[in-house]
Amino acid sequence: MTPEHILNFLQVPNSKLLKLLKKTCRSRTFIYILFLGCVSYGLITHYLGWKEAFPRSGVLLICLAITFVYLNHFVSSSLNILNTQNIKLDSMKGDLKEVNSAHSDSQFLTAARKEIQSSLKTELDSTEFVQSKLVTAEFILGVSGTLVWGFGSSLPSFT
Repeated sequence: MTPEHILNFLQVPNSKLLKLLKKTCRSRTFIYILFLGCVSYGLITHYLGWKEAFPRSGVLLICLAITFVYLNHFVSSSLNILNTQNIKLDSMKGDLKEVNSAHSDSQFLTAARKEIQSSLKTELDSTEFVQSKLVTAEFILGVSGTLVWGFGSSLPSFT
């Protein structure tokens, strides 16, 4: 096993969508901004004369919740890949013991494995954080969207 083999066997999911989700989900308020944006749009247009606008904002919330369900499947598959790679890295400990006695690059291999393991741990933690935020967003937007869609037509109109 060569140093190049150890450095190249891990392919961390590095898509633009995953990076965008990590950046967006880092904010604590992104769920509330989406919720308040949709509901306030519905309320404003409802009082401006479109009587079905508020219940339709509930539909928008449900569409966002469904979108987050889809994105959560994407994040889950990335998380599965990272967990598999973490298992592979743990299984390499025994291989490194054999390599330590055979190669002069043993210190490099051990250091490379530790560096890869720490970056993989960071990637796992951030991806799990994104997944927990998406699950929270699915729940809040789905339940509130259902309530707004179901009971939004009972809102009085002043026009």
